[in-house]
Amino acid sequence: MEISVISPVYGAPTLLHELVRQIEETVSQLTSEYEIILVEDHSPDNSREIITDICRDNKKVKGVFLSRNFGQQYEIEIGRASCRERV
Repeated sequence: MEISVISPVYGAPTLLHELVRQIEETVSQLTSEYEIILVEDHSPDNSREIITDICRDNKKVKGVFLSRNFGQQYEIEIGRASCRERV
């Protein structure tokens, strides 16, 4: 079973490492086939840099960066479009 977890990100750079850790801890109990997609909605902080660092260190995490603030619903839809294709 492959699972994609999508999380909108805005204004919470200090929580990102813990968010990924908790998602991995939970999802890894179900399957080793998963991805975490962090959709950054043009936060006015350093979320983009932190997500980039996390992605570099953890290949199960994918960062998607929006050009402006579109809102949570749009972030989720963009995240869904970014999921790996299922066969």
